[in-house]
Amino acid sequence: MKAIKYFLYALIATFVFAGCSDDPTYTRGESEADGCYGVYFPSQDNAADLELDPADPTVLTFTAMRTNDADAITVPVTVTGSEDAIFSASEISFDDGATETTFQVSFPDAEIGTTYSCNIQIEDKKYAFIYGEKASGVSFSVTPATTASATSTRRSIWLRC
Repeated sequence: MKAIKYFLYALIATFVFAGCSDDPTYTRGESEADGCYGVYFPSQDNAADLELDPADPTVLTFTAMRTNDADAITVPVTVTGSEDAIFSASEISFDDGATETTFQVSFPDAEIGTTYSCNIQIEDKKYAFIYGEKASGVSFSVTPATTASATSTRRSIWLRC
């Protein structure tokens, strides 16, 4: 019985030491750019179900912020949508010393009854951090839809950020 106990100890020790290895496969991640402006999209107030009257403009206003307020900058963004030429975004420009700005996304050609999705992303690492909890992009979906109403036709817009 004592022999079995010592045999089990030796077997457990073998498994413990076999589980450890000197695997040199670690590769360091990409570093943040020096002087990065840290532009990000905070939680948006208009990230809810909205209903717009057809007479209202088909424009949404978003907020962008930055952590480094040095210099006046214009942030390059990539706008992709489920269909080409539905969404257009205004420039995201910061004045020297400003940490917050707004920009608009318009979708004048959105057709009633069709769902469109849009993604606005900051891809240049000079303007947005690679790592961290601050969002370097904003996504939303738009569905202009008529609702039965005795007085008017409405467009419903669903957003998710």
